[in-house]
Amino acid sequence: MNETVIFSAYSENEIQKILEARVGRSVIAPSVLQYVAKKIQSVTGDAQKALEMAVNAVQRRLKLTDETESTVGHLVKMSDAMLANKEEASNLKGRIEGQPLAGKVILCVLTTLAQAGTFKSTVGELKKYVLDCMRESGSEDEILTIEDFLVLLETLVDSGLLRVSDDVDVKHSDDGFTLSGRVLSEVHQQPIHLGMQLDEMEKLLDSQLKQAYFQDLRERAKQRIS
Repeated sequence: MNETVIFSAYSENEIQKILEARVGRSVIAPSVLQYVAKKIQSVTGDAQKALEMAVNAVQRRLKLTDETESTVGHLVKMSDAMLANKEEASNLKGRIEGQPLAGKVILCVLTTLAQAGTFKSTVGELKKYVLDCMRESGSEDEILTIEDFLVLLETLVDSGLLRVSDDVDVKHSDDGFTLSGRVLSEVHQQPIHLGMQLDEMEKLLDSQLKQAYFQDLRERAKQRIS
């Protein structure tokens, strides 16, 4: 379960079948696998995240189970999966809070675009939106070089906060999605969007979106859309 597996977005049924094939039905009940598949499909559709959540649920139950305790039926309970899901949401919030200002601006701008009905932008479009909004908001000192911007996008993708589409060339290294070492012209048309459903991202960004700086930033982004 430690190998790196990169999946595109899947349906709930496809995710459940992947879980059954990789995890099996003997340890985790089908109803629990269905819950995991439903939660992940509603957020990202990323089967790798579903596998991680299933593994976390198993690990949580093993910590609570005495070695001498006899287990009847499936080991992992629904409560284990629900708590694993809660922990993952908490981890995502922590990942956002740990981002530099520019990372939070990227998420804020993409959320604003999604609210306006633009659920997917290209790297080039996103760069222009973000840099223009930051410049107008008086954050010139925080503006990144092109290389830093692409590395930051990589980090956000690998953290599960952003997602790339496979309809144009996407390069993956052993460590995940790769943009570093490439020039903007090579990835200008690369589609990139939120790594989860809009309402989930809004909940995670709640504390940022209430701040005056980000409210001003969102207004500037909205003006550019209209």
